[in-house]
Amino acid sequence: MCGIACAVGDDDIAAMVTAMEHRGPDGRGFASVSDDGVEFSEEPPSEGEVVLGHVRLWVRGEASAVQPIVEEDRAVAVNGEIYNYRRFVEDAPSDSWAVFEVVRSVRDAAAALRVLRGEYAFVAAFRDGTVVAARDPIGVRPLYYCVEAGLAVASERKALWAAGFRDVRRVPPGALLVLRDGRVELRNVVDVPRSRPGRSSWKDLLEVLQRSVRERVEETERVGVVLSGGVDSSTVAKLASEYVDVKCYAAGFEGSDDVEVAERLCDEMGWPFVSVSLEDEFERYVVATVYAVETWNPMKVEVGIPILACAGAMSDDGIRVMLSGQGADELLGGYHRHLRHYGDWDRFSWELWKDVAAIHAVNLERDDKAGMHHSVELRVPYLDLDVVRTGLGIDPRENVSGPEDNLRKRALRRVAAELGLPDFVVERRKRATQYGSLTSKMLDKLVRELGIKRAVAKRLGYRSHKELFLRLVGKYLGFPWEAPSVEEVERECARLGVEPEISEFLEERVLTFDSDLRAG
Repeated sequence: MCGIACAVGDDDIAAMVTAMEHRGPDGRGFASVSDDGVEFSEEPPSEGEVVLGHVRLWVRGEASAVQPIVEEDRAVAVNGEIYNYRRFVEDAPSDSWAVFEVVRSVRDAAAALRVLRGEYAFVAAFRDGTVVAARDPIGVRPLYYCVEAGLAVASERKALWAAGFRDVRRVPPGALLVLRDGRVELRNVVDVPRSRPGRSSWKDLLEVLQRSVRERVEETERVGVVLSGGVDSSTVAKLASEYVDVKCYAAGFEGSDDVEVAERLCDEMGWPFVSVSLEDEFERYVVATVYAVETWNPMKVEVGIPILACAGAMSDDGIRVMLSGQGADELLGGYHRHLRHYGDWDRFSWELWKDVAAIHAVNLERDDKAGMHHSVELRVPYLDLDVVRTGLGIDPRENVSGPEDNLRKRALRRVAAELGLPDFVVERRKRATQYGSLTSKMLDKLVRELGIKRAVAKRLGYRSHKELFLRLVGKYLGFPWEAPSVEEVERECARLGVEPEISEFLEERVLTFDSDLRAG
């Protein structure tokens, strides 16, 4: 896992790369591309029509393998993992060389999205001035761009914000972003695969999941698993434990269901377990999560906090690969809202496909950045393309038993039972992370204690007091999103007879956090 950036013209590639150093603590490199040639350097070049930047997190391959990868006609920077890289290169320094081997033109870049298997994003620049960027068809790896002045591309929004850009957009999964002859266009290449319901069974699901997990732990001695004690993450942990050493992590407050069930499971299975308490450092976790996942959305922050906290504990333990159960609910009808379409099986299947197609924006970008805040790479076995095809190919009636089914995902529960997971996991009802970890409750408590009531948010035009608070945090971090001034908030609080403490929080927690980041 890494961070990639591209700047066309005079854009500040150094600021972009510096803003993503957490994504690649093991080295950085640059490539300048122009009519005169392609040149690699360890420091930002002083000139070049197009400049690529890269920061590297060493997970596998040679420790000395540097990027961007260059030849006389092109340069390529890659973020992620290519699991079928041996099909394209032999004795390469790392799997990223498969992308370099395949992407020799815009047409080849489109073909790459069809033949590369993995979780990746890349940007390539050619001597004729053409630039092409893309991300995998599911969108596991984030990628953003801006066309305010030429073209700029980066793995995180904050990298583009650091260079002064404001109108930042995401590159859609399975699409090519192409700059050629001064024009920028997006081309859709690969969609989320579709599958005819009824062509797959739970046994097929077990088979492809085994292969998916095996590929994601190859060349790795041990991995961390974000474990909630639910059937999704528990199945991943069990499969991973058949190939490598696993260590499981759960984060929450005292009384957290997720932590208690995860610990019980690990005791029974003999897996090492780490419970990460959010009690003492919750305020810092909130600020860090807003910074990491680049959002003011309360639910995304509440879900991101336990992931970020677990990633921090993994990093402390020297673990650089994190597995999660992300994607199982979308793929196998795990949400209660799916039951609205019980009996209308075509609509039911369509809703699942839409959920998988949207998961990059809803969940994956958040999870990737929460992990990479601590330089830990997220891998998601349920979103392997073969697993997606198989999962969507299961008859919906094999996943839900009735219009009031409280378990759902029954095909996966059969897989879990076949693997020997205990009944208290196989039959555990889904509970959203923000409730199982208690982060939703505790964020509400924190915001109200700071004096920001729901009535204050409503008077200022915001949907919730949590949203108002998180917007203020991001604004103080320097993020260019809309938020009122602290003075406006304090005036509204005063009108309601409330003495807010938000100013003190922002100065003590947010500005201190930002200063620590800038100090390295």
